[in-house]
Amino acid sequence: MALAITDRQRGLTPAKALASPQLSVLNRLAPGDTAEALGNLLIFAAHQFNVPRNITDVQVALLSEDLLERYWHWRFDEFVYLCREAIAGRWGCNYSTIDANTVHTWCRAYAEVRDAVVEQVAAEEHKARRLAEQAQGPARAADEQAYIRHLETLTDAQLQAGIAWYEARPMEPHAALRIELATSVLVNRAKLELLRRVLVVNESGTGAVEASEEEYKRFRAGWVAQRERERAEQEVPYGQPNALGQNEAAADNGFAS
Repeated sequence: MALAITDRQRGLTPAKALASPQLSVLNRLAPGDTAEALGNLLIFAAHQFNVPRNITDVQVALLSEDLLERYWHWRFDEFVYLCREAIAGRWGCNYSTIDANTVHTWCRAYAEVRDAVVEQVAAEEHKARRLAEQAQGPARAADEQAYIRHLETLTDAQLQAGIAWYEARPMEPHAALRIELATSVLVNRAKLELLRRVLVVNESGTGAVEASEEEYKRFRAGWVAQRERERAEQEVPYGQPNALGQNEAAADNGFAS
């Protein structure tokens, strides 16, 4: 047992210990074996101290159960690390007695170290996620551009039907983004059409530009109202053709080609 514990202690750090199985999981799978393993670890640590009054077997049995209940979220290797550092004197070195209170003192001292490590690990994981998101940025932008090119091949009616399809199903993957991109395609088309009208009606007239802006506002208001009516009136049963003439059970999404 001593050699096994010594081998497990070698090279152990709080960060590595946090990657070991959680006590609650071990205790659920093998309650008796987990309590016994923790008890053997405490006995091994206590016997490294030359004190007149050392912890007894009865105390170890009761203490093991108490630790399993009190520190159920800790990992088993955290207690291995805790005991190794206790033997080295990190949590104190002037002992006349080793008992349950002594072990709880070790636990409180280690808890401060643990909290700092957990915060550091969380910060590193957050930084890694941010870097991964930044690295995926160009790929995501390329995907959006490819999707916009696909949307530009659809008619206004198809785009409006697709928008209504996603508005009725907000939990679909990337529904909000797809609605936003399709709407931007429609708006850009409307602006280009207005610009064409301006160039045809009056190449130089500021009044024509102003009139076109008013026309665009009216067009936009009418289009929004039309979408609201379609969303309120159109109810497409699952498995029936949607507004694009596609079967929902087979179509990938409201803008599928």
